[in-house]
Amino acid sequence: DEAEKSIKRLRVPFLDGYLLHDASGIYNLKILDGLKELKESGKVKHIGVSIYEEKDALHAASLGSIDYIQIPYNIFDQRLTKTDFFTLTKKNHVKVFARSAFLQGLLLMDIDKIPPHLAEAKKYIEQLDAIIKDCGITRQQAALLFSYFNDGIDYVVIGVDTSKQLAQHIETVQKISQPKYKTCIQKLLGSFLYEDINRNIISPNLWENLKSGKI
Repeated sequence: DEAEKSIKRLRVPFLDGYLLHDASGIYNLKILDGLKELKESGKVKHIGVSIYEEKDALHAASLGSIDYIQIPYNIFDQRLTKTDFFTLTKKNHVKVFARSAFLQGLLLMDIDKIPPHLAEAKKYIEQLDAIIKDCGITRQQAALLFSYFNDGIDYVVIGVDTSKQLAQHIETVQKISQPKYKTCIQKLLGSFLYEDINRNIISPNLWENLKSGKI
């Protein structure tokens, strides 16, 4: 099966985590049973799912058999904080991995470099800049620490293009004890500024359709 292929390619005795990347699988008992069998066989230690939508996140968190859930979470995408998701994951001992801290780079982009199909995001970036300017922190710091400070998130998944970027992110995390960071994150958390952001902006999987004019 695919798990065994991955084990052979990676040359490891087992996989720590094995995640579905199509949330429809968590509604399929046959697929869930297959994941449980993999775990029972010792081929994988933890089973999970990567989700995009709130309803799927809530369903996965309530199952009781899922160990890992990967979610989109960032300053502009605070959808799950308005649900019982983080309460459910704590209750059912689910580890939460947050991806898209930088929203595919959109949160770090210069205003004048934001592509036309994402032009609507400019006003939100400007509002973000106004908040963090008062705090004296950068967008990179605000975006990374927004996920990092969430007690319901166990791991923040980020990508880097250079070793310099990695060093920058590590430095940011090492400075979290400075009061200005937590103060700024509190201002951003639940901010009314982002409650009505268009789903097309916070969902990178829809950007290509925006670009092509399909939505």
